[in-house]
Amino acid sequence: MLFKKQAPAFHTLFQGVSHKKRLVVRMGGLLTGVLILFASSYYKFILSAVLGVLVIWAVFLEKEYVLNEEGVSIYYNMKLLSHTDLWPWKDITSLHWDKVRHTEQVQIHFGKGAMTRLLLFSGEELEGIIRLAKKANPKIIVAEVDRKN
Repeated sequence: MLFKKQAPAFHTLFQGVSHKKRLVVRMGGLLTGVLILFASSYYKFILSAVLGVLVIWAVFLEKEYVLNEEGVSIYYNMKLLSHTDLWPWKDITSLHWDKVRHTEQVQIHFGKGAMTRLLLFSGEELEGIIRLAKKANPKIIVAEVDRKN
């Protein structure tokens, strides 16, 4: 999967809300990586050069997540490499959702044992996502997060 530039072809039923990194964050990451590289060359410390390259590489990481019949897929595009992480519906034990204040979006917590993933979706998709989860795994626990404020 070296040099892969686009997401793998999988059937998307629901696509999460992705946030692009702001320009100031990208510039700050690039500047930090370059400073680490310069410091590593000045002090002749090779390990910090690897760290500088990894910081610069992380600036270009893009993440996209989708829900389909297979489960929850998170696609990572790291420019030189790409990786898809799939949580099948049979392994997901819980789905908890919470409305995001002052927006029309919902946060959905997918639980798999002791691990959880928090993904952001538009509010209109919530009912369809719950139906898909119940259809794919009838044992899944679905509940709204109870916030007492």
